[in-house]
Amino acid sequence: MTEKSLEGFIRKPEGPVVIFYWPFITIVAALLILGILINHASLAILSSIFLITTLISLGWSEFSFNNIKYKGILNEYRAFPGETVQFEIQVLNKKPLPLGWLDIYVDFPSKLLTKNAPLRVLTYIPWFRKMRWCFPIYCTSRGYYPIGPITMSSGDVFGFFTKSIKIYDIQYLIVYPKIIPLQNLYLPLKHHFGEKVSLYTLFEDPSRFSGVREYRQEDAFKKIHWKASARLRKLQVKTYEATMALSLIILLDIESFKDKEGRLDMEKLEWGISIAASLAYDALKRKIPVGLLMNGNNLEGGDYVKVAVSRSPNQLTRILECLAKLQPYPSLSFKSIIDIERDKFPNGVTLVFVINSLNEQNLTLILNLKAHHKVAILYVGEEDLGLLFEKITIIPIKPQGGAYG
Repeated sequence: MTEKSLEGFIRKPEGPVVIFYWPFITIVAALLILGILINHASLAILSSIFLITTLISLGWSEFSFNNIKYKGILNEYRAFPGETVQFEIQVLNKKPLPLGWLDIYVDFPSKLLTKNAPLRVLTYIPWFRKMRWCFPIYCTSRGYYPIGPITMSSGDVFGFFTKSIKIYDIQYLIVYPKIIPLQNLYLPLKHHFGEKVSLYTLFEDPSRFSGVREYRQEDAFKKIHWKASARLRKLQVKTYEATMALSLIILLDIESFKDKEGRLDMEKLEWGISIAASLAYDALKRKIPVGLLMNGNNLEGGDYVKVAVSRSPNQLTRILECLAKLQPYPSLSFKSIIDIERDKFPNGVTLVFVINSLNEQNLTLILNLKAHHKVAILYVGEEDLGLLFEKITIIPIKPQGGAYG
């Protein structure tokens, strides 16, 4: 952001910002006149001192924010959880009148952390001098955070009069969801019928053999390359190239993260959002087109969030920003959204649902979609889905150590 004068960014705060000085000035002026009329030197001198001091203080206060330049800037406007960004405030006094004192207060989101909380500075700025302050901000959780407005208060050096302004030049910080490497996700070893499942099966084309690698826990036994295993004396599994025709739409159902009382489990929802972000990241890294569909809003209006399927260089940024700005207040059911969008799904697309629970309505919906598309469920819930594994590809995902986030 370029350096700017305060004009155009200031709004007067509600309520009085200075004491009621005119009655006081009137009284002091009357005492001065009285002292002169009755030839009372002490009264006249004291009254004149008080009157001059008051007028100087009043003028000083009124002109405090004249020719003041302000700049607030973030060194990064996008970050991931665990990263630190710097927020800098610069104030330039371009007049031959010093700011005897200056109180700066920054409205700051409670979900972000800083050593200087609250963001407040009490300082003095000489004439024709620029001052700057830098605050480290620790990004702890996904979100879209306004930093500001900034309230500045100043006045005369005696503290008789105070003037306050609010600067509505707000900086916005986007904290993306946490990206978890897919190989670090804990996948329960077997589903109901004993066959192991893996996230990587979503990306592979079994007709495009590319080589072998060492066996991992989540690998299916049918993928073991027995000849290579015997030759190397270690279990080896076949690897495949990504299918050229594959494209994904990640469908995040916010309502599935509600408990029986209708309250959102925010911890699990954040985990689900991270899973959606991680899948999009991994797929786009493999040059697989990805889209996103969610029944929430992202502060930009609309009843739901949609990112069209693409593998353009900016697609990951679009998806991560939508997930970062997601507000978990669905106005439409997931079924209603699917009914609106299903005719627009590309041919051959794989639909990947990220859900925490599966009710009868959504199960029927998914089974209907399965008749026309490849469907998979990334399941973060606790309930045993039992025989559903026979009907749909379900990949249960749990955090390492059992702790979400």
